[in-house]
Amino acid sequence: MGFGAIQDMNINHISTRLGYWLARNFDKMFDRINIGKHQIKITSDTVFEVFGIPKGP
Repeated sequence: MGFGAIQDMNINHISTRLGYWLARNFDKMFDRINIGKHQIKITSDTVFEVFGIPKGP
């Protein structure tokens, strides 16, 4: 899907601007990120598919 480069990212820090944008655009009630007219639902499956982080039991 083109997310391979993200897997190798060093995420020891996050830019203040990106963090602010995420905080303003994340809808915690529905677990989604608002991107203009579109929304991305964030689930444990989404995180696993993009970052390869195990989902747990």
